[in-house]
Amino acid sequence: MASSYVLALGLLASRAAANNIMLKMRDGVALNTNFDLPPFFPAGKRTAAVLERSPYGADAEELIADIFGETLGYVSVRQDIRGTGKSGGEFMIWHDAQADAYDTISWIVQQPWSNGVVFTTGASADAIDELAQVPGPHPALRGQVIIFATADGYGTFYPGGAYRESLIDGWLKNTIKNDYKRCDLLVRNEEQPGGAWWDAVNGSKFWQNVDYPTISWAGWYDIFQSGNFIQFDGYQKHSSLPGQHKLVVDPCGHCQAAASQFPDDLLFGRVLLPILMAFDMMSNDSPTNKTWPPVPEGVGNVTM
Repeated sequence: MASSYVLALGLLASRAAANNIMLKMRDGVALNTNFDLPPFFPAGKRTAAVLERSPYGADAEELIADIFGETLGYVSVRQDIRGTGKSGGEFMIWHDAQADAYDTISWIVQQPWSNGVVFTTGASADAIDELAQVPGPHPALRGQVIIFATADGYGTFYPGGAYRESLIDGWLKNTIKNDYKRCDLLVRNEEQPGGAWWDAVNGSKFWQNVDYPTISWAGWYDIFQSGNFIQFDGYQKHSSLPGQHKLVVDPCGHCQAAASQFPDDLLFGRVLLPILMAFDMMSNDSPTNKTWPPVPEGVGNVTM
């Protein structure tokens, strides 16, 4: 994601000061939420919003929302998911993601600057949060940019039925520092495949709820490669908007790991393609027209 951070630095230099609130969810838990209006945003104007929910903090991965929002003249909304950052509550392995995202989007569309259209974006854990919204997405959700994520929760946590201890425990210890033992126990108690607990992070029972276009960005050597492909296949073939989804697979690992080994892939290769396609998708902020705008000649639904 190095190229994204370069873009972010330039955008942040001109970004208006963030507005910060503690947004209450339906159960009373308050989530740390920042929203950034575009520079020189006139009073009374209504526009779309780009939402990113993350466990990494408002000034880390969530800045991807600013990249798209600021460039397109939209409002960017950045939120610490519950149990992380400055938000209240406990992290429940994305089991609260659907309800919390729904409540957050409901708040967005009630704001005087909203035109009723919301896009979501995210990489890694943030994008898993996007996929966890599939059991009940908000009707205002207009499109998703899904970067290096998995829609196969069980297969990612228990590949072949064996707990992926180093990856999962390491991530929990680094991300949910003060509560990782409880979170680890949640996962370890669900070792058997097929349990309903995994539905929240699998998605396979809910593809039909997807009625918006998406761009998916995967890596051949990503830890989430298989789950990324499962997600795209589910969206493309089994959603209520089949054929309106794009997949780009680059030669790198997780979040562009080993990008330095593929210098030709950066600015003039596949890395630029999903970014530009995401801008194309988001530029269509009509609440009724949920189809892709015309794509450049030669760009297919899948680029590998």
